[in-house]
This record gives sequence, structure tokens and C-alpha cells, in this order.
Amino acid sequence: MLAPRWRKVVRDLWSNKTRTILVLLSIAVGVTAIGMVLGAQGIVDRNLPAAYAAVHPSDGLIFCITTFDDDMIKTIEAMPEIESAEGRRFVNVRFLDQTGNWYNMQLNAIPNYDEMDINIVYGETGEFPPPHQSLLIERASLSPSLGLGGVEIGDMLTVEAPNGKQRQMRMAGTVHDMSQLPAFLNGSGYGYINFDTLEWLGEPRDYNQVVFRVAEQRDDADHLNAVAKAVQRKLERAGVTVIFALVPPPGEHPAQNFIDTLSLVLGAIGVLSLALSMFLIVNTLSAIMAQQVRQIGIMKAIGAKGMQITRMYFVMVLLFGGLSGLIAVPLAGLGALGLASFFAGFLNFDLDGFHLDPQVVLIQVAIALIVPTLAALWPTFRGVRVTVREAISEYGLGRGQFGSGFLDRFFIGLRRILPIGRPMQISLRNTFRRKARLSLTLITLSLASVIFISIFSIRASLQQTLNDVLNLFDYDVQIIFDRAYRVQRIQDEVILIPGVEAVETWGFGT
Repeated sequence: MLAPRWRKVVRDLWSNKTRTILVLLSIAVGVTAIGMVLGAQGIVDRNLPAAYAAVHPSDGLIFCITTFDDDMIKTIEAMPEIESAEGRRFVNVRFLDQTGNWYNMQLNAIPNYDEMDINIVYGETGEFPPPHQSLLIERASLSPSLGLGGVEIGDMLTVEAPNGKQRQMRMAGTVHDMSQLPAFLNGSGYGYINFDTLEWLGEPRDYNQVVFRVAEQRDDADHLNAVAKAVQRKLERAGVTVIFALVPPPGEHPAQNFIDTLSLVLGAIGVLSLALSMFLIVNTLSAIMAQQVRQIGIMKAIGAKGMQITRMYFVMVLLFGGLSGLIAVPLAGLGALGLASFFAGFLNFDLDGFHLDPQVVLIQVAIALIVPTLAALWPTFRGVRVTVREAISEYGLGRGQFGSGFLDRFFIGLRRILPIGRPMQISLRNTFRRKARLSLTLITLSLASVIFISIFSIRASLQQTLNDVLNLFDYDVQIIFDRAYRVQRIQDEVILIPGVEAVETWGFGT
């Protein structure tokens, strides 16, 4: 049977259910936020590197305008810095969607899908490798915004090659290619064909892209850049026009920095939520102690020690923390899975399933128990110091004072200037009578406002930054030619097209 003091604790929790629920939720929100961010980061850190490593990512890519053949690939592979190299071909085409609108698509031609060793493309559904006169669609490209929503295996697509030739191509299946920029960021879908289909479309059986892996120092960014420049020079000496060389961040997915930054922002918001819950606990426990001044006095009058009363209220706080932990842990697990699934969809990789990370659970339990206990130190020790005489006389926790402070004198002087009625004077005096309680209330409200403003400020800042970046480009259509043309001729032809307001040409070289 419980001792009377513990029955009192349980009764205090049960008799004021609304207050108990509010305290539990205030603690659980902060613990859930931190657990969700840590859990999601753990899931992503476990799955993303493994999924990215499975495709054998390239250490560098060279994009070219003019094409080259297998002999050039063999020459690059013979370089001492190169472990392996492969040639590929990408062609920008357009296709008719099911509603009759034209959309862009990047077709990637790979000579032998069974012998890929760099940036491996894996079959998902349907046929693999792609049959002749058919194409496979990258799974993340099956989106209505890219014109491929509702496309199913066996559907026919009208594809127009750069030479203007139109072909009917069958959608034979889907693939998974983690080496590509997510399709929604690229602005067009990805299709995969073989070299026979490439020739059928009227394109030469040559390469315009090199992917390679270095023989050593794979984690050294300077070395990777030096090798990429050496490969670029090799191509240029052979008469190939290079657009640019791309070296991904060594040893990690190119979007890892994005994930780390977003996790940091979400973690900061979680910490602010936890800090807010601390102040709510202080305010709530201060209110509880103020309500139970007489009870504390009676317990002391019948022999209770200060430490016994302190222990009793700390047990109450630990119960708050433990119950909030029971709420926060499963919610954080579900939130972590949802956030990790968002990252997985955004970056086009798969999760290996869901399980609670014991380390994250321990962190949540520790936060749920320790943070409320720390928040309860000041109001609890302040409350149990009350004497029996003060408690029975109902002066209680720190008698309020008004009239001696700067703000007090300011409001006293204010009534000489402004016609303040007596009810308003009493309200002002009561407001500033207990300045510690007022400060806690203001800090709590201010911190809640900080969290609210921070979230919307981050959102507005991201949108404004995106708009600023888009305004730097300030064009609607970009066309890249596969050979040089006279600038004036291009401008004269394009400006005659109805709807064209302005045209600008750029030239580049290496």
C-alpha cells in the first residue's frame, strides 16, 4: 500500500487532469522533436551511404558536346591515375504526354547494361536491359509534373529526337539510378535505351560523357579535381569539345550537406521547443507550489522534513517526465520514419525498414527525466523553504512587494500624468507585485514567439533565396547546340518566332 505522501502525489496528478495533460504535452513536444530529428538522421545516415555505394559512384564525370568512340575510352583507362572508365551518351529529346503536350526527357544510352561498373543502373520493373526500340523510365521520373504521370509498362510514347525524327517507343519498365540528379530538380525525366535504339533514333553510336573512378586517393578532393582536369585535357587534345568536368564530393552523397543543414535547422527548433517546455514546467510547478502553500505548512507542522517534501515534488516531476517519455518515444519514432521517408523520396533511395534506435530512445528518456527535474529545482526549493507560520498565514511563497523598484516608481508617477482609474492601478500593482513570476511568464511567451517567428522566417528566407536565384537566370528556354553557329544568324531566326521577347547567345570554350 502506498504511503500517504505518494497517494497525495497520485491524487494531485489525477485530480487536475487538464493541468497534467498540458504539462505532459509540453514536455513531450520538445522530446518528440529532438527524437524525431535524431532518429531520422540515424535512418538516413544508415541507408543513404549504403545505397549510394551500391551504385559504385563515379569519382568524376566529363560532359562533352562533340562525340568520341571506344578508342578514346581505352586511352583514358590507360592513364595511371584511372582505375576504370566508361563512355555513355545522353540525348535530350521531347515526347508527347497522354494529354497531347510536349515534355522534355533526357535519354541515356549505355552500350552494355550487364557490364556496368560505374554509376550502375538497376532494373526495377518490367524488362531489363531495355529492348530494341523501347525505353526504360527512371522510377522518380513517373510524375505528372514531368509528363509521365500515369504512364504504365507497355504504353507507347511519341518521341522526337534532336534531328526532328519522331518515333513510337514502348515503355518497357522502370529502373533506379541514384547517380542522377533527382528528376524534379532536373526539370525533365530520365529514359534509358541501348545503342541500337540510339542509332534507330538517328543518333551516332558514339559517346558524349565519360564517367571514371580513380586508382588511389579517392577521398582527396584535390586529387580528384587534378585527375578530372587531366582527363579533360586528354579529350581536348583529341579534338573533343568539353562542356565541363564534374567532381562529386568524395566519400559521400552529393546531397549530404543539404541533409545535414536541414537536420541542424530542425534540431535547433527542437531544442527551442524543449527550452519552452522547461519554462512551462517552471510556471506550472510554481503555480502548484503556490496552491499548496497551506498543505506544505501542514505537512511541516506534523513533522515532515524539507527534504521529504522536496523528494515528493521531485517524484511528481519524474512522473511527468516518465509519462511524457511514453508519449514522445513512439511519436518520435513515427515522425523519424516520416521525415526519413521524405528524404528518401527526395533523394531517390530506399529505406531498409523501421526500427527504434536504442541510442535515440535512451537520449529521449534522459531528456524527458533530466530536463523537467532541472526545471523544477528553483520552484521546488523555493517552495519548501516556506515556514509553518508563513504557510498558515497564507503569505506563502515570497511575499509580493510594490513601490520600491524602478518600475514601481514609474507606474506611481505615471498616474500623475495620465488619468488612471483605481481598478487599472490595482491591476498594474498586481502585475508587478511578483516580478519573478512576471519574468517567467514573459520569457515563456517570448520564447514561444521566437519559435513561431523563426519557422516562418526560415520559410520566407528560403523562398526569397530561391526567387533571387531564379531571377539571376531570368530566361524561359535554353537551347544548347552540338556545333557552332553564327551569333547574328541565330538571333535573327529566334526573334522572329511569335512569343519570343528577347534572345541572348552565349559561347564557351575550354
